[in-house]
Amino acid sequence: MKGRSVQRFLLVALAPLLFVAAAGAQRLPPPPGAPGGTANLTGIVRNPDGTPFESGALVKVESDRGGMAAEVQTDPSGKFEADNLPRDRYTVTVHSPGYADSKQEVDLDTYPRAFLQFTMKPDSGADEAPSGPASSDPLVSVADLAASPEAQAEYIKGRKLLLEDHKPKESIEPLKKAIQLSPSYPLAYFLLGTAYMNVQKWGDAETSLNKAIEENDRLGPAYLSLGTCLNAEKKFTDAEKPLLKGLGLVPDSAQGQYQLGWTYWSLNRWQDADPHVRKSLALDSTFAPAHLLMGNILLRERDGKDAFHEFNEYLRLDPKGQYADATRDLVNRLDKALTDAGIPHTP
Repeated sequence: MKGRSVQRFLLVALAPLLFVAAAGAQRLPPPPGAPGGTANLTGIVRNPDGTPFESGALVKVESDRGGMAAEVQTDPSGKFEADNLPRDRYTVTVHSPGYADSKQEVDLDTYPRAFLQFTMKPDSGADEAPSGPASSDPLVSVADLAASPEAQAEYIKGRKLLLEDHKPKESIEPLKKAIQLSPSYPLAYFLLGTAYMNVQKWGDAETSLNKAIEENDRLGPAYLSLGTCLNAEKKFTDAEKPLLKGLGLVPDSAQGQYQLGWTYWSLNRWQDADPHVRKSLALDSTFAPAHLLMGNILLRERDGKDAFHEFNEYLRLDPKGQYADATRDLVNRLDKALTDAGIPHTP
C-alpha cells in the first residue's frame, strides 16, 4: 500500500498523545543516556515461517571499533537481551549450527535502546522458494497465479485505481468482481481490505484481510494491515498477534514497526513500544507520526531533551499537519521546562 494513504488514516489515532506529553512536560530531571552511558539491545529470532526459533541460538554483539561486547543465548521463545552495553555502533550476528548466520547493524550510540528481529534459514537452502514465475514476487502465491484472466484484468483495474489514481472508493467494485470470478485470490482480498481501510470501513477491511491471510498465510503485508485495522478500531489486544506475525515475515516495515509500537503504547506498555518505534525511525526517519510517538515515549522515560528533539522533528516533517499547532504549544512548554531546569537543548 502507499505510505501516504496509510499515513492518512493512521494519524487519526495520534491525538491522545499530545495530552500525555503536555502532562509530563512540567517536571524534568536531567535526561538519561548522556555520553558514556549504557545501552540496551533486545530482539527475537524466528524461523522462516515466522514462528519463534526454539532451537537455541548464540547472539554475538561486536563493536564496529573492534572487540566483542556481548555474547548471549536466546531463550525458548527465541528472545534475547544484551544490557549494559557501551553506547556504540555494533554488528549483531545470530549463529546456530545447521543454519546460515544472520547479521544486522545497529546504532546504539544515537539511540541507546533497540529491538532487532532475525530470521534463520537452513544452510541447505531447503526452505528457499522454487524457481519460476511464482517466486518472482514474494507476495504472489500459486492461488494468485491460478486466477482466471478475467479476474486478473479486474484486479489490475482495481489496483490501478487504488495505488496509482488514489481512488480507493472506485477501486472496490473491480476488486470485488475479481474475487467473484476467482474466489481464492489472496492479493485481490488484500487490496480490497486496503481500499476499505482508506474509506474507513474497518469491519469490511477486517473481513477482507482475514480472507487474504486464509488464502495465503505467508502474505506479510496483510497481517500488518490487519493489525493496523484493529488498532484503528481500538482493538489493541487483538492487534498484537497479527502485527507480530507480519513483522516476522516483513521485519523491515517501518509502518508495521510503528503500528506495533502504537499497540503497546495504547496498552500502557510503553517500554515494549520503545524499541519498535525506534526501529520504525531507523527504517524511515521521515515518518512524522513515529517522531510524535517517540517524543511521548521519551517523556515517559523522563528524557525531556530527546523528547524536545523528536517533537521538533515531527513539526519539521509535518508543519501544517492536523496536530502541528498542539505540538508547537507542547514544544514551547517543554522548552521552558528544560530552560528552567538548566538542561541544554536544541531542536
